[in-house]
Amino acid sequence: MSKYEVINTEYVTVTVSEDGKHIEIDLADDVKISRHQKQLKAYVDKLYNTGIKKINADQLSMPYLNKSLKLTRGKRRLDLVYYKDGRIHECEFKTRRECGLNITYNQIGEMKKHCQNFILLIPQSELIFVTDTIKNRKIKGVTVDTWDT
Repeated sequence: MSKYEVINTEYVTVTVSEDGKHIEIDLADDVKISRHQKQLKAYVDKLYNTGIKKINADQLSMPYLNKSLKLTRGKRRLDLVYYKDGRIHECEFKTRRECGLNITYNQIGEMKKHCQNFILLIPQSELIFVTDTIKNRKIKGVTVDTWDT
């Protein structure tokens, strides 16, 4: 069966089968999903699979995301918002590398001012370091949880 190339850019090539029933998307070799997005997607999938249905996540496209749940808080955007047991969970997701950055803690301090239930999601390996850093910086009103357990 013949294929027709319908879109071709430096980032992606999209081809459609002659009968229009099959689509192939090929990303260029240098286009990759970031570690942050990959882990966020896995966490969102996990939430959804445990029965949580009111979810929205930044920079992800999944059929079950509820885009009516706003991610903006103040001048920033959260990575994830979901409702569980009638309570909003407003989450910022950090990778191992991001846990060691000064800007992360500045961002947390600013974002938590605009949140009802701010949760910092981090890798298990960084739990002690991050909780100590938050305590030493006297940042209050932040729940720290892990995304990889």
